[in-house]
Amino acid sequence: MVGRASLILALSAALLVPVVGTCAPPSFRLAVQSTDLEYGKPIRVEVTARDLPADLASLDLTPLDSEFVVETPNDVVRNGQSRLQTWRVRLYPRKPGKLQIPSLTFHGRKTRPLTVEVKPAVDQADKSPMKVSTQLGDTNVWLNQAVHVTVQVDSDSRYAWLQSPAAHQDDVEIVAEPPVRHTETHDGQARTQHRIGWVLYPQTTGTISIQLPRIEYYREGVVTRRFYPPRLVLHVRALPPFVPPTMPIGRMQLDVSVPHALLLVKNKLDFFTLRIHGQGPPGQRPSGVLRQLKSSSDITIYPARDLAGTGAVHEGREQEVAYQVPFAPQSMGRVSLPRVRLQYFDPDTGKIETQIQPLGRFIVLDQWMVYAGVIILVLLAAWFGGFAYRYGKRQLRLYTAYRKAKWAFEHASTPQEMRSGLMEIARGECWPGNLTLAAWQVQWSRCYPQLSSVSATIERLQAWLYGRAETNLQDIRSALIDVCQRRVPLLRMHAFSQR
Repeated sequence: MVGRASLILALSAALLVPVVGTCAPPSFRLAVQSTDLEYGKPIRVEVTARDLPADLASLDLTPLDSEFVVETPNDVVRNGQSRLQTWRVRLYPRKPGKLQIPSLTFHGRKTRPLTVEVKPAVDQADKSPMKVSTQLGDTNVWLNQAVHVTVQVDSDSRYAWLQSPAAHQDDVEIVAEPPVRHTETHDGQARTQHRIGWVLYPQTTGTISIQLPRIEYYREGVVTRRFYPPRLVLHVRALPPFVPPTMPIGRMQLDVSVPHALLLVKNKLDFFTLRIHGQGPPGQRPSGVLRQLKSSSDITIYPARDLAGTGAVHEGREQEVAYQVPFAPQSMGRVSLPRVRLQYFDPDTGKIETQIQPLGRFIVLDQWMVYAGVIILVLLAAWFGGFAYRYGKRQLRLYTAYRKAKWAFEHASTPQEMRSGLMEIARGECWPGNLTLAAWQVQWSRCYPQLSSVSATIERLQAWLYGRAETNLQDIRSALIDVCQRRVPLLRMHAFSQR
């Protein structure tokens, strides 16, 4: 029996030796789908582990963070029979150029480094190059100081747009700026600048590492590229001990919009608006400004109303807080609104800056004085209107009379016809009717002594009319027409337009 058992064990050992010798040794490998790609496209990586006791999901991927953003949308796939684990991940390059996928270590085994070539991005729709650039503010900042990050993508497409998901991080407040685009034309070629950005407000001191979310480039409604901003490292300093915790951080500006009327009515409600621009976080409101608005014997100030839609980031990268403050004057005369003092911590100087803003001065009248002023203005307007009507009517009468007289002079062939033109002038000037030539000459000399040259013409016309002397009718006509045009210059313009 012992011999038979020994024989069976020997045969079993002989059969097992070839099986063990043919089993594959434990392995850990990394393979990429392609080593040549464009910026904005992912590198698809497959990591495999065979016959290793650890779970591949515990693999440390942090060595890849320096050059790539790692996305792990898939879980580890395990094959129980072959004891094979497979993990497919995506790597988004942070910049174009030659990048190296470093060696990864897992359960005592390492992968070999790989070099990939990341070419500049090209818009496949029109084969135009895309330029991606990042603008970053100062990274050595104070607590709650604003840090601006802007990513700009230049392309030939004015219909593309950028979009980014919301960003959250416990130790920093992140406020997204709205995407904007601007098209410029150079040498007949249009290039569009697409910009998107964030404003960061660190909430803790020390070193803060921030990875902003991806930027999706949409073309014809489809995401064709994904760009990741570089990983940011902020070095945050604590505020000086003399800075109160509620004081705004960053430069601020106070704008006041007061009523446009210079005159206000006693006991009548009016409003002024305070707009405070700054670089502090949206929730940080300079409430101390409102506490300075106090009523006095000359003016009553009521509680301010917070205007809707304030506290958001505007295109100028500044927060805006606006308040509408109602007030009512209580006394007549010159009334001044109180001055407002705004304090903030300036990160550039490291000091507390103070801005003092006067809100304005007005002249206040009582209600009956306003009504009296309105009545006086109405009466003055009526008087001036009547005066203008009478003046215009008189000028129209003069123009009509002198135009008739000029026409009579131009077409006269006898002294009597010349005299009828002079009577038209007399009617226009409202002189007594049926004047003799001598009386007409006396009226003219009394009213218009500066035009006394017409007297000699009238004497010549009178001598001819009564048969005492012959004269040249054309000379009298020219002299009288000239007198009409000098008295009413508009006739000269009328004669020039008819030529």
